[in-house]
Amino acid sequence: LKDLAESALLQAVDRSPELQSAYLDLETLLWQRSDLNACRLLAQRAIDCGTLWVNAWQRPPHFSRGLTAKPWWDKNIFEWSRQLEESYPLIRQELTAALVQESQAWLDVGSKHALEDALLLEAGSWKEVVISGVGDRNADINQQLFPKTAELLKSIPAAWHMSHLSLGECIFSSIGSGTHVRPHCGFSNTRLTCHLGIAIPDGCRLRVAGETRCWEEGKCLFFDDSFEHEVWNTGKGRRIVLLIRLRS
Repeated sequence: LKDLAESALLQAVDRSPELQSAYLDLETLLWQRSDLNACRLLAQRAIDCGTLWVNAWQRPPHFSRGLTAKPWWDKNIFEWSRQLEESYPLIRQELTAALVQESQAWLDVGSKHALEDALLLEAGSWKEVVISGVGDRNADINQQLFPKTAELLKSIPAAWHMSHLSLGECIFSSIGSGTHVRPHCGFSNTRLTCHLGIAIPDGCRLRVAGETRCWEEGKCLFFDDSFEHEVWNTGKGRRIVLLIRLRS
């Protein structure tokens, strides 16, 4: 059935190159069979026709024109990144203390919300603790577990407000040893992602578009998750970051 659907969508693109939905549905099918090269070639075709997207690495299902399109962003653009980095010892101490008492706070990604995210886990374990996010019933409880972290995030409007507009979340994100999160593009190009490294064993890396970087404990990385990206932990121990979504 997928082959028939793919053939039908290819015909739709040939006949109506301005049809955005055909590109989106076809890109999803190609992604499902892990043909990333075909995804990028299709995206370039849509770009050349002026139908959709502006970069073959950047293929979000919801795309807004006129926004800056680059995979990595300089943290110095965001004044509050320094505040976040300076608060790293406090955040790590609170995380360590709280999770000794409440290890059940970690939930599998995709188990409670954003269910499609569970499909991204190719191997290993991927868990999260939601501090702020619309529709997450555990957020209020978790804010009591991490009161100092929550207060810090509330003092950063760019971080906190997005999570209350259904456009993002503030979470602790953990991937275990041997984890691979498969290449994918985020939902929309209207937001950016910040990772503050909390616990970073050797062997952890993040690829966004054609460039791979490593996290550092106490340092921020800013990237646009609407660009194709993937994550590995080939080291020993859990990689933990504080993840924040913000408006691009």
